[in-house]
Amino acid sequence: SDVFAWPPLAEALLFFAARVDHLEKVIRPAIARGAWVICDRFSDSTRAYQAAAGGALNEAIEQLDAMCVGATQPDLTLILDLPLSQALPRRNGRPDARDVIEARGSDYHERVRQAFLDIARLHTERCVVLDASAPATDLSDVAMAAIETRLGLR
Repeated sequence: SDVFAWPPLAEALLFFAARVDHLEKVIRPAIARGAWVICDRFSDSTRAYQAAAGGALNEAIEQLDAMCVGATQPDLTLILDLPLSQALPRRNGRPDARDVIEARGSDYHERVRQAFLDIARLHTERCVVLDASAPATDLSDVAMAAIETRLGLR
């Protein structure tokens, strides 16, 4: 086992602590100004990485989310889905490919992927799954169409 790895619940607590700070300093003030806020990773990531794949208790994650995030929930969540066979080569080409979470095994990352797909099935009112194997421009077009449709821009 990796001496630098945190137990799943400890990881979740750290992410929620950072999320509270980000909510208070950036997200909530921006929303109060009427701005749109786009986040890369939010509570669903903690649900997928630490709860479903890591083994932290789902109930604990939901209690933390209620306490820390509260009513500041996403209006739309785009889930970029990619089979692990395609995701691994992309990940390994990035400079941050060996961080503690990304360095975990394929079984872990397959559980994460499945957790995100399960979240999308449970929350169809806010989640849209996009095929991340599409070329970047096509993916961008599909993402913008989902944003425009779901958030009523047109």
